[in-house]
Amino acid sequence: MNLPSKINLLNTQTFKYTIPSKTSPGQGFEFGFYGKDHPNRTEIKQQGSCLNQVHGTNIIECIDDLEQPADGVTSSSRNKILYIKTADCLPILSHTPDRGIGAFHAGWRGLAGGILREFYKRLDATQVQQTQLVFGPCIGIKHFEVGEEVVKEFAKSWPKKELDSCIIHKEKPNLNLPKLAVFEALRLGFQEQNIFIFDSCTFENDLTWFSYRREKPHKDHNLNWIKLL
Repeated sequence: MNLPSKINLLNTQTFKYTIPSKTSPGQGFEFGFYGKDHPNRTEIKQQGSCLNQVHGTNIIECIDDLEQPADGVTSSSRNKILYIKTADCLPILSHTPDRGIGAFHAGWRGLAGGILREFYKRLDATQVQQTQLVFGPCIGIKHFEVGEEVVKEFAKSWPKKELDSCIIHKEKPNLNLPKLAVFEALRLGFQEQNIFIFDSCTFENDLTWFSYRREKPHKDHNLNWIKLL
């Protein structure tokens, strides 16, 4: 994907991860990506908290009414599972030491509209530098054809050089969602070494992931979850 060298690429054959805290032994966060036929999908649905996702940029606390329209949720409660449903959109998970976790649904509308910027506004400068971001499986650039109006939306806030590096121009443009998200995160001040990417295309890997564009209408969603330990 031609990303900055310090960014962490996750093993796409592993679907559950635990990252210990650098400062507090026995603490940290756990996260995973469960697609088709994963044996723990039911457990996540039963124990986790999800949102009424609407492809927007609203972020709420987990103690709020989760039925209200929102595409981001945060929590400071230990052992609380948050999850985001996707079927090609980019899931973003976050962990901020001494603050908590977050889960965000970022399709092109949410990303262009500034869902990462909305999360950034909730943090102070030190928290931004310490926050760990995880970008999960989503549709790859080869299959994510969009209209010129989508590119124009990104052009409102993305530097031209960065935006051009995230587009393949064919008859219509194709967008690289995770790369756009990485550039946005770095521009806001999140640190390269705290960014993790699960680089797996939901469209291509039909035995593993649900994909809206491949399956129209899609049968179900991939579950992208995080828990504070």
